This record gives sequence, structure tokens and C-alpha cells, in this order.
Amino acid sequence: MANTSNERIPVGDRVVVYRRGVKGIWTAEFSDGGEHRRRSLHTKNKKVAIQRATEVAGQLEAGRFRAAPNRVSILQAIGDYIEFLVTNNRAHRTITRYRGELNTFADFAAERNVRNLTQMSILVFDAYRAHRSKDHEPATVYHESVVIKQLFKWARKRGLIVSNPIVDYDLDKPRPKEKKAPSLEQVNLILQQCTPRRRAEIGVLAFSGMRSGEAQGLKRASVNLKDGWLDILDQVDGPTKTASSVRSVPIHPRLLALLRALPKQEHELFFVSEPSGIYPDGGQPMNTKRLNEYFKAAAARAGIEGFTCHSLRHFFKTFCINEGVPREMVDRWQGHTDGSVSGRYYHVQDSMSKQFMDGVPFGTDGKQ
Repeated sequence: MANTSNERIPVGDRVVVYRRGVKGIWTAEFSDGGEHRRRSLHTKNKKVAIQRATEVAGQLEAGRFRAAPNRVSILQAIGDYIEFLVTNNRAHRTITRYRGELNTFADFAAERNVRNLTQMSILVFDAYRAHRSKDHEPATVYHESVVIKQLFKWARKRGLIVSNPIVDYDLDKPRPKEKKAPSLEQVNLILQQCTPRRRAEIGVLAFSGMRSGEAQGLKRASVNLKDGWLDILDQVDGPTKTASSVRSVPIHPRLLALLRALPKQEHELFFVSEPSGIYPDGGQPMNTKRLNEYFKAAAARAGIEGFTCHSLRHFFKTFCINEGVPREMVDRWQGHTDGSVSGRYYHVQDSMSKQFMDGVPFGTDGKQ
């Protein structure tokens, strides 16, 4: 291909960069071990090209230069990256989400004949983000973009690509939307629309602040109704979202009454789905998707819209803090690990934790 200009810029003693091809992509030219080499710098930006060429020059001087690796498909890289995350004990739900997001990107790229890592460019990334922005929230597009950047960063460190074509791509994190929380009155109205079993399942989210996945994985041995404690460690499909050590949450008196009212059963899990034709003996994990659908239907019957099961987690935090419980205490109950100094140095005895929980005016039997 003909050069788009005659400008040739020396970088160090052994590398020269110049624009190449009709698109004007900067290319590095040099000699390594007596062999002439040419390497695309995957950018039209002169400053970025010189930075990348400087890295090549440094590798040549230090004897660390590596020839371009064999072409690796994006799908193969995704599979290897997911396996890497599994090996490093990333949460199952995180891995599931990453796999879906990366495969969606791979499908988009393949439609544009971009199937290998080396074919990736900033323009492809731009096009993908624009495509996703048409019918997805900015926060979703931002998260997907971060995951894709992580993939290419990982591929660069593993030698699957010589240079990362999107390493300098700046992402603007969108402002988080305010997450509304129902009031206690609304929670009471929703619970009044529930069966006793569903009232307990939804009540544990509202009055302990745990995630629905944590409630799904709550073992019977972890529920101490006699002393009033919940020990939260695992979800059905692996560790909790923060993968932290077990946390103990006091059972509020109102929640204690809901849990004690449940029929006795001997299954390992505390909350289980009802027996079915496939599982006549029951014991299967509570279906969190169906619980959320049930919650929204119960809310609709109560004339309330706009909330999901996860809204109860926001309700718990908002209500407890507004009633004077220290934020650090509520964060501990909910398993938040923000790494702040106040969080690391905040210690409290079990008796005080229980005293705080008992003092939260959630009411009893749906009444304040």
C-alpha cells in the first residue's frame, strides 16, 4: 500500500514511524535480528503512535521484543478470559454477566468481519458503543465497555496481542440514577397482599437488608431462631457478591415472627420452592426471578408501582439510617465493603448490634 504522506519520524535509534494505507494508520518499521519488520500501531493519532513506538524501541534495546503472536479469535480469548475469572474465584453471577456481555460484543464484531483480536480498533469500539446506546441505559453501556477493556488488557498481558488498541480509550462514568425506596407503609401494604410463605421470603429482604441471592442460599443451619441471628455466607451458586467472610445479622422481632410462622421442614435450605411434578419432594432453591415477579404483582395489587425486590435493600438501609442506626452498622449488616477508614475501624459487640436492630421501628404484623 502507498504511504498517505512522506513523513517518517525516527523513534530512538532503531524505529521509524510513518502513516500507511488509505486510512493513514501509523506503522512502526525496524530491524530485529537482521530481519526487517513492520508493525501497525493501530492508531491515527501521532502522539499515541510515538508513545507505542517508544515502547517497541525500549523492548528492542532491552532484548525483550516479541514478534507478533499468532492470530487469536475474539471468541477464543473470551473463553480463556472467562476460565481465568473462574480460576480466580470470581462470583458466578459476575462470570455469567461478563460472558453474556462479551459474547454480545463478539457477535457485533463478527457481523463487521472483525473476528480476531488484532482486527480490533477504536473505531469498532466506537461503533459498538453507539449501537448499544440506542436501546440501553448509559450505565449498562459503560459497564459493558469496562468489561471489554478488561478483556483486551488481559489479552495484552498474556501476549495474545502486541498492543492494546483501546488502552487509551477514555470512558465517562455516568452519574448513577437515584434509586427510590418504598416507605414502611408501602412495604406493609405489599406484605398484606402476600401468602405466609411469600411474606416471609419478602420480609427477610425488607427487615434484614440481604440480597435475594443471599436469601436463596440461606441454609437452615444458618438461621438461629432461638438466639435471633442470621449467618450469611454463600449464595446457591457460590460466594456472596462481596465474597467476604460470614456476616451475622440480628433477626428483628417482626422478622422473627414471620420466620417462626413457616411450616417446619428438613431441607438444607431455609427458603425452598413448593413441590412440583418434577420435584415432588420439594427442596429446590427459591426462584429469585419468580419471587421478584410475585413481589411486583403484589405491589400492583396494593396500587404501588416502580419497585422490585432489590428496592427492599434500599428501603432497609434508608429506614435504618433515618431511625438513627449508624451507617457503619447498617453497612455491616448488609455486607458492604467500601474499604473506608471508618468501616475498617468500626467495631461493635453482638449485644450492641442486636440492640440497634431491636430498636428499629419496623412494627409488628404489618403495623407500626
